[in-house]
Amino acid sequence: DLPANSFGHFLCSTQSGFVANPGGSSGNLCLQGAIGRFVGPGQVMNSGFDGTFSLTVDSSAFPTPTGTVSAVSGEAWYFQAWFRDFGPTSNFSNGIQVTFD
Repeated sequence: DLPANSFGHFLCSTQSGFVANPGGSSGNLCLQGAIGRFVGPGQVMNSGFDGTFSLTVDSSAFPTPTGTVSAVSGEAWYFQAWFRDFGPTSNFSNGIQVTFD
């Protein structure tokens, strides 16, 4: 449910959290700790006419501030999209938790 033709990318972390309106954004960040950004080739996306984007990721190469890492069995990772919102601000999608087997 993103604005049409909005640019954005996904974020990930092994820690959930709550930060209201970080950096002046309109939304809330649901991640904390070492937050990785999916900004490699093809990972910054446009929501297009229908206001959506999705990304298939490699669980052996999740981004972190110090490089990529693999998800470990039993480990929970948290994901959230960060996107350009209406006007001069950004916003965040709902966060999700994924536990790896």
